[in-house]
Parts: sequence; C-alpha cells; structure tokens
Amino acid sequence: MTFLPYYKFPSTVVLIDDAETTIEEVAKLFEDEPQITKVFTHQQEALDFINNSPKTDGFISRLQDAPASYDSLYACHEEIYNSDRFNQVSCVLIDYDMPGMNGLSVCEKIKDSRIKKILLTGVADEQVAINAFNRGLIDYFIRKHDPNSPELVLEFTQDAINRFFYDVTHPAIESVIKQSSWINSPLNIADYRTFFAKLIHELQIVEYYLLDISGSFFAIDSNGMAIIIQTLTSEMLDQQIEDLKNTIHWKNLKDSDQQAIIRREKTLCLSPLVGAEEPDYILATVRLVPHQTGLYVARFSDATRDLNKIKHFHFL
Repeated sequence: MTFLPYYKFPSTVVLIDDAETTIEEVAKLFEDEPQITKVFTHQQEALDFINNSPKTDGFISRLQDAPASYDSLYACHEEIYNSDRFNQVSCVLIDYDMPGMNGLSVCEKIKDSRIKKILLTGVADEQVAINAFNRGLIDYFIRKHDPNSPELVLEFTQDAINRFFYDVTHPAIESVIKQSSWINSPLNIADYRTFFAKLIHELQIVEYYLLDISGSFFAIDSNGMAIIIQTLTSEMLDQQIEDLKNTIHWKNLKDSDQQAIIRREKTLCLSPLVGAEEPDYILATVRLVPHQTGLYVARFSDATRDLNKIKHFHFL
C-alpha cells in the first residue's frame, strides 16, 4: 500500500542507543535527508524530549475545532509560516539491548501513539522483536547483522514518516472529501497515489500541502521554490479549451502552444492561491498519470507566496 499523506513537512527523527559511536554512525545515514535527527545515549533523556516536544497539529486542530470544510482544507498550507513544525517527532529508531531500560520499555513509555517506532535488534533478540511487532508495540524491526541494514534504516524511516503524516492527516481530511459530490476524487485512486509519490521524489519536494479534493497541492522543493501541482481530468482539459478559445488569453498564445494544449501536452493554469480579480494564466506542461486513470498532472512555479516569510527547512 502506498501511504499518501495529505500534507507532509520535514520532521524530527529520534535515534537512541547507549553506544555513542554506533548511533553516530546511524545518524550519518540521514545527512542528506530533509529531516532533523536528534541523537540520545540515555533513555530517560530521550523520553523526556519525545514526550515534551512541540506538537505541530495547528492545521488539524483547526479542522477539529470547526466543521470540516473546503475553506479549512485550503488553509492547511499556512503551516509553511510555522517554524515549529520541524520539531514534530515522527519516528523513533532505537536499539533493543541497552542497560537499565531496553528499547521496548522505552517504546511503551512514548505517549504519542502516532509516532512510529523502529527497533534495532541482535540475533538473540529476534523473537522478542517479532512478538513486539505482532502486538503493535513497534512498527518495524531491523536485524543489525543484516548486510542491508543501512539501506533498510533509510527505507523504513521514510516509510514510517509517511505513515505518521498519513495517520495525522487522514481522519480529518477524509471527512472533507466525503462531503464532496466528486465521487471519483483522484485522492482515492491507488495508481494516482503511487504516481504522486514518485513525482514528489522526482521533483525533490521536501514538503507539500493539499489544497483541494481535486488533487491540487502547494509544495516546496529542496531549493526553497514554491510549486503548484494540479490534477486534471481529460474532461476538464477539453472544457478549458472551449472556455478559452474566444478569449484574449487564447489569442495571445503561439500557434504551437495552442496545438500542444489541444493535444493535451500543455494547459493554461491558474494558481489556487491567487486572489486577484483577473489573475494571469500560466502555461504549464501536462503529464498523463499512467495505468488508465484518465488523469493528467500539471506543475508550475507559484509566485503568490512571500518566500521571505516562509520558514523553510532549507534555510534553517
């Protein structure tokens, strides 16, 4: 299953091991990842940090305090101005065999059940890890003697972060989607979720926020550039041509661009965040979402946000 959170931003991953040299080696695996890592060699110190860390549920709280609506969904991208969001702990990677309090005992004391736990285990502790996984106490375990353990650490951690944000965002935003008359929202299509996950990896997106149930997202890439990603059906593209053909926007296009739009290779886009009465259309390349979904995706730079005010991970 592809977990597609409705929004996601760089978060904090906590690493716990009493062996300082070991945990520092693990920390090096994350040097190129868009997240914060906190290293602890003392279990209680780590627990105090995890259980007292800021919870950046601002958007979710707004959804819960007021009736779910399209306006509250649209407002989720305002989290980009909240620098505390990066302090949200999403995942804990912990060694099992530690003196005083083993890794499972630490996991039991983590208060936020949404935080995902990855246990590092030795050969002698494998059955303990399997039992803990089956009980739901941990979400993943990695055998330290596995030759692929470094790759598994990165893979499981990224999956854990996605699952964390999926669990945080899914219940509240699903209620908004269910209110819609659009039964075939792309957000409910498995092939679309897989495509979108690959797209944000390809575009080096470090955070994104759902803007509407049609599949429009506000995103920020690794260079701090703001991007709009829009999802369109073939019917929407055809209707756009009909609506534009007699307008000045169409007449101002080059013949080659008009033909590209007719072939569904390009489209004219409006940013969902634009509030001007007569906003400018943006010519964007269109990509077909594969596997017979009948969906297309367009992306373009968004110049409507004040980038100097955005608390972006790249600039920390």
